[in-house]
Amino acid sequence: MKVVTSKVYMLLFWEIVRFQLAINMRAHCEYKEITMAMFEQAGFVRLEDFIAVAKTGVKLHASVALERQFVTQKEPHRKTERTENELDMYLLCAIFTFKMGSGNKTVSKVYLCGSIGESSHDSRVHMNIANARLTADYKRLRDANITIDEKFFNML
Repeated sequence: MKVVTSKVYMLLFWEIVRFQLAINMRAHCEYKEITMAMFEQAGFVRLEDFIAVAKTGVKLHASVALERQFVTQKEPHRKTERTENELDMYLLCAIFTFKMGSGNKTVSKVYLCGSIGESSHDSRVHMNIANARLTADYKRLRDANITIDEKFFNML
């Protein structure tokens, strides 16, 4: 018999909360009375959450801001080494802001992780991969009738 961890219980709890919220939202969608408090209560943190709400008929508008964030990846000490290895990296991120009524909710997503010292060819390849992933998300948002001002990564 397997022991179920508290993490699994938390995941189940949040799925139940999302399910209950979806039922409540469907009931309110007839009157378009969904408030930002309902979004806050559900803890919407994924694009999928907003896509699910939009598919119920709620009008959502999204804007996106793209940025390159610099991070340092640290390797823990190895048994034979006394120094810490660090790798300078960057993240290509999109910050989606969903607007409904007078409230806003922000969701950020990382589309690619790259190395600072990579060649310009590798940078272009990584940027194209990130843009392809971003295009797929734009399509999912459009298919759910969420209006969005599309932007793409360029050589920052």
